[in-house]
Amino acid sequence: MRNKKIAYWFYLEPYTFLFKGQDSFVIYNTLNAAYIKTGHSTEVENILNQLYETHGNYCIGLSETEVKQEDFVSLLNEIRASFSGDMVSTASNQGQPFIFKPLLRIHHNPQNDQVLKDHLIGINILLFLNEITFYLGTSCPHQCVDCGSYYKQLPHCTQLNEDQINPREYISVLEQVKCCDLSTIHLVASTLENLYAYTDFLQESAKYKFKKNILIPYLSLTEGIEKIFLNDTFSLTVTVHYPINPDELIRKMELLKAYPVSWNLIVTQEEELQAWEQLQVTENIPINVLPYFKGSNEAFFEKYVYNDLEDILAQPLKKQAIFRRQAVNECFFGKLTVFPSGNVYSSTYLSPIGTIRQMKLSEIIYHEVQSSRAWLKTRDADVCHNCANKYLCPSPSNYEWAIGKMNLCHINIE
Repeated sequence: MRNKKIAYWFYLEPYTFLFKGQDSFVIYNTLNAAYIKTGHSTEVENILNQLYETHGNYCIGLSETEVKQEDFVSLLNEIRASFSGDMVSTASNQGQPFIFKPLLRIHHNPQNDQVLKDHLIGINILLFLNEITFYLGTSCPHQCVDCGSYYKQLPHCTQLNEDQINPREYISVLEQVKCCDLSTIHLVASTLENLYAYTDFLQESAKYKFKKNILIPYLSLTEGIEKIFLNDTFSLTVTVHYPINPDELIRKMELLKAYPVSWNLIVTQEEELQAWEQLQVTENIPINVLPYFKGSNEAFFEKYVYNDLEDILAQPLKKQAIFRRQAVNECFFGKLTVFPSGNVYSSTYLSPIGTIRQMKLSEIIYHEVQSSRAWLKTRDADVCHNCANKYLCPSPSNYEWAIGKMNLCHINIE
């Protein structure tokens, strides 16, 4: 219909996204989270494909024949009812409306080689950095069953078989981030002895405005832990494993409830989840229940961790959230982990991207952004590539790598 007579202007609102899958389209309204999935009508698909392929104006012209198609009329009614768009007659002769299409525009695209070089020559590339996790010490007496695996999936201490750099070299990392707007540093220690071995580093970090959080295992939570909070600088996160004496756990939670302490409860199966849910915890004690994949509990993950469409739509998304998921990985972007050997990771499940022994942080970040291994890993790749819902789903995480499956969902990949 190259020479069709245009009778109507069909458009979507600038806050509405049109996503294309292999065999269908999804329309998502970021103001009210309205979700419309089209069927497989060839006529409707042709119309939406015209709109999808526009480069700036979210408005196309349609003929009388096109707008009278039954499937299109049904779709238009859904669009109007959800305030996601509309159709107007061309009879007024006011010309084609111009509706700004919600397109991702990156002025300083980290995947552009020249931008990367310019940032590296200066120090602006450090502005990508938001969080750093430092592991303090390599030894641990607790002998947890999955000691060598927990930290690859979730915030957790571990025993490391590697040489240690001088603890003061961690201070040099802090000196490099003075110019960037770092949000948080996490300090992970298996024991209080390991923590206090980095006293100089702790004292130096206390001078900075960013948040400082210490993470230790419950087994290292000895009497006198409160002295960590004497200068009101540090918060504390405690990781807890099942089985455990619930009364003793509650007692310690109550003892520390006046301090900035949160609790990460690790869960691997339904019985453990139920045990944590039965804890008689006082309100206002921050608790996070974190699943751990141990290889034999995928059924548990399928039931409690995998997403279905209802889960995804339960969390309304704004335009900026969708733009982020199109460009970067929300789980990893802006975050680095530094081990006592000096090795630096963008994801603890992957190999190191550099070492602070020989490289500046700006060089390490440059390497990560250039390789796109974790920071820029979106759902455009792998099995999610042709799914119309890929930007509504959370970014890939370490769980995907641990399980060996990039789509932890119950949604049909189209």
